[in-house]
Amino acid sequence: MKKKYINKYTITFLFILFLCYFFMFTHDDFFDNSFDIYGIFMVNGRYAGNSIQRILTHSNLLKTIVMALVNIFIIFFISSAKDTKHQNNKLEFGITILLFLLMPISMVRQAVVWTSGFCNYVIPTIFILYFIYINFNYNDIIKSKSKSKLIIFFVSGIISSLFMENITIYLVLMSAFFVLYIKLNYNIISYIDISVLVGNIVGAVLMFSSPAYRSVIKGEDQYRQTVLDLGIFNQVIKNIKIISLDGFFRNFILNVFIFLLIVAVCYSKRNMLKSLHTKLLVLLCLFFDFIFCVFSLMISINLTSVSIINTFNKLFGQNIKMRIAVLLLYFFSILVLSIVVPLDRKKKIKILFYLFSIVTILAPLFLVSPVGPRNMYIIYVFQIMYGIEILSELKLPISSKKFIFLLTTFLSVFLWILLLYIYSSNYFFNKKRVIKAEFDAKHSDTIVVKRLPYSDFLWVPEPVGKYDEELFINYYNLPKNTRIKVK
Repeated sequence: MKKKYINKYTITFLFILFLCYFFMFTHDDFFDNSFDIYGIFMVNGRYAGNSIQRILTHSNLLKTIVMALVNIFIIFFISSAKDTKHQNNKLEFGITILLFLLMPISMVRQAVVWTSGFCNYVIPTIFILYFIYINFNYNDIIKSKSKSKLIIFFVSGIISSLFMENITIYLVLMSAFFVLYIKLNYNIISYIDISVLVGNIVGAVLMFSSPAYRSVIKGEDQYRQTVLDLGIFNQVIKNIKIISLDGFFRNFILNVFIFLLIVAVCYSKRNMLKSLHTKLLVLLCLFFDFIFCVFSLMISINLTSVSIINTFNKLFGQNIKMRIAVLLLYFFSILVLSIVVPLDRKKKIKILFYLFSIVTILAPLFLVSPVGPRNMYIIYVFQIMYGIEILSELKLPISSKKFIFLLTTFLSVFLWILLLYIYSSNYFFNKKRVIKAEFDAKHSDTIVVKRLPYSDFLWVPEPVGKYDEELFINYYNLPKNTRIKVK
């Protein structure tokens, strides 16, 4: 059994490793990757993310290994959330991988494929999932008083707080929650959690003491702005549009997955819903969830030639008030169902914690700019965790579990082959165009750079604009006076 468990993750790691090798460096990955003090410590307070980005952009091989390791650990922590022995989680494992492969491409290219985005948005997820894993599973390490372990967790608390501003705030709240959770549920004081909390607080102080944020608050930063610069109402509405689309509505398959699981669990526990009022409330919430899935389908499908979809998007999908109303009803229904449906107490705490995490992480994003799909990566992860937790409530026969696992494996391999073809095509095409650019730059001040065949799968893949032109020229050591035309 242990051998099968090892093989399952080892094989997946190798698949991910092979795919990650073809993730090209683009945009800010070309930024001067030397370890200059300004580049790491003066741009913002993301000291850990900036430092790792400088390291990974030096070597495609190193970047590939780190990406593969981080991704396999994320899959491990999510799929093993209910089974600490990791032996009976094939179903959760297969579904988790498939849902990651079906992640919206706008999120994939900014957070997963783009190395700079990966360093700041994906890597801190490892810390969060690990802290969640050891606390909710009441791992033996939680009871440890070893000085060496306390120091390690204190340092990890600091490091984990130096990636993203909203994640830093969330980590402080999360650590405080787990200190209380362990005390109230197991009647012990977890010095490990206290060490993480103190480390998170120290990390938060280090991050927000960066002089870069004083410039943001004063309105002197042209890139990063707050509602004070842009107007509270306008900025909040703008961010709601981005968050609602990239964080929720475009995740159609994940939304349907969660909806079907909730329906199945409600049906299986229908006899435990005692009062008529409770049953009607559950049906109403399920109706709201269904409406949300309809909106998600119509918004996700970009078929303007289909009149019903085109009409729907014009009337409802592009109507921000309607979108907000549907999203709020969805959150309301999910929250109510999580409370009303009879579940084990610890399981109920976990799923409510996941919902709390989503709200807490999103809250600061309504007030700042810029916000994009990359900010929604951790939200997507928490939605998967919510779904996997609901899935564990279903008592499926072994034959059904095996069938679903085989189906998800087949679909995952198919999607992996598709993505491998897309990213390897871009990778080798870029090799050729760089060689041509280096040759042409020796004979002319103006060079032509052809667009990649699948540029939609990468974040800023072409050197368009003065900033990206300069990065492209400097990274590939082209003459400074070179001008670039993209065709």
